[in-house]
Amino acid sequence: MLGESGVPELRGNLMNAMVLDAIAPIGSSPLNLTEMPPPEPQAGQVRVKVRACAICRTDLHVIEGDLPRATLPIIPGHQIVGTVDALGPGCERLEPCRRVDGGWHRCGNGSSYGTVRAADLAAVRRRATLGSRRS
Repeated sequence: MLGESGVPELRGNLMNAMVLDAIAPIGSSPLNLTEMPPPEPQAGQVRVKVRACAICRTDLHVIEGDLPRATLPIIPGHQIVGTVDALGPGCERLEPCRRVDGGWHRCGNGSSYGTVRAADLAAVRRRATLGSRRS
């Protein structure tokens, strides 16, 4: 379910994710909107509430089977902006509610929540809105 901002929201204990269940041409719309439990962060990881996600050409190669077969099902996407939602054990680098961005080297980004190593994220100092300009 999309919230007022147009971003998928957690409903009860479930999140929304775009899941690839079978390799297929992107033109056949192979991603399925699925509700599932959000991942729990492991040691050194944070859980991020994803506000924006990008799919790159590498993701399209995975979806269409041009790269070695991924273990399915998979949630493609790995370029995100969001806020830290939960900390894994021993994670002290980032704090909850901190706005972050970064590359995500573990699939799971095409969802409303995902886990990532805290070291792979950069804290965003300034809140930006779409269409805003820096002064």
